[in-house]
This record gives sequence, C-alpha cells and structure tokens, in this order.
Amino acid sequence: MNELPEEIEQEICSYLMTCNSHHKYIYNKTSLQYYKKQASYRFCAPIRMYNKDICQFCDAKTIRYIKMATYSSFS
Repeated sequence: MNELPEEIEQEICSYLMTCNSHHKYIYNKTSLQYYKKQASYRFCAPIRMYNKDICQFCDAKTIRYIKMATYSSFS
C-alpha cells in the first residue's frame, strides 16, 4: 500500500481535527503528532446539548444563542 506524503496527511488532519472532541480521528502516528501539536485542543470541553456533542469553547456563540432563545421562550 502506498503512503501519502506527510504534507498531504497534515492537510487532511487539519480538516478532520478541529476540536478536542475529534480525537477519534487519530488513525496513525502522523495524525497523533498533528493532534498533539495543536495547543488549543487542551482547552476544549465537549458537552452534550440536544443529543449532540459540541465543544463548550469552540461553539460558545452557538451555545449562548441557544440558551438565550430557550430563556426568552419562557418569558
């Protein structure tokens, strides 16, 4: 089986792994190195909202909007 060049693998990983909750996309040594290299991952915290896993910090604006919409409907 032929291997992809490292630059192409890094580019693929940049599209796959955008948050700490995407650690399931680690599939080989190169992807693990890419995952460890990203410093912003350590601050991510996945939460469950409406039966969907989203990141507390990456999707902060979305969470704030949903909470405001939910609270305004009870007024």
